[in-house]
Amino acid sequence: MMNRSVSSRVRDLHTSGMGGSGAGLRMAMFLGAVLLAVGLAGCGPIVPIQDNMNPYPQVELTNWNLLGKIVVREPSASRVGDGQLHIVVPLRNLTDHELYLEYQYRFLNAKGVQVEHTSGWNTVRVQAHGMTQIHFTSLTALANDFNVDIRPLQ
Repeated sequence: MMNRSVSSRVRDLHTSGMGGSGAGLRMAMFLGAVLLAVGLAGCGPIVPIQDNMNPYPQVELTNWNLLGKIVVREPSASRVGDGQLHIVVPLRNLTDHELYLEYQYRFLNAKGVQVEHTSGWNTVRVQAHGMTQIHFTSLTALANDFNVDIRPLQ
């Protein structure tokens, strides 16, 4: 029995569990399930990349040169006086030198319509590695939102 042919050994393996009904089939099914799971893991929803440089849509840096030089912190809004909207926008300078910036702002109503004239350009200085805040207040209580543009001093 020592000189069995290769075909008889293969036949024995097939009928003993390495073939259609045994461990081989289970292994193939397991590998198929793993490949399916790995394939489906890549089919998740596509999540948009958030702009971490400026996540506040009311604040726009109008010059690409400011990216990486200043960080805009979360603006705060409050009602003052006769219901006017008061806005504070914190800015941080990330550079080793002072930055001179200009900003202009506009106020909008609840429907996004501008309710006051756009301001003129205002100047602000931010010390090296320092922080400052820009403040502005609407003239009327009709304002519900705002936009502000920030650029290097021109």
